[in-house]
Amino acid sequence: MAFHSECPRFIGKGDAVVQIVSENQTFGAKGSFSCGKGGDLFYDNGTERLTNITYCDSDASWSGQHHLECWKGMNVIFVIVPKT
Repeated sequence: MAFHSECPRFIGKGDAVVQIVSENQTFGAKGSFSCGKGGDLFYDNGTERLTNITYCDSDASWSGQHHLECWKGMNVIFVIVPKT
């Protein structure tokens, strides 16, 4: 019988942390990637992930997790100053 470690509930570091929502973290379990704090899923090269669905692989990692991060959009504020 092979022993499989559980897949993590979170991947990444700092503000780029990705959460995995799943009923369990065992081999073959289905989950979905999500970002807290209003972020969006992207790979570290800027490519957007097409689906949030993932599966716990036999190596205790989620399929498609490598180089996946949560990014927040830039907040831009324009200030209009009248000419005097």
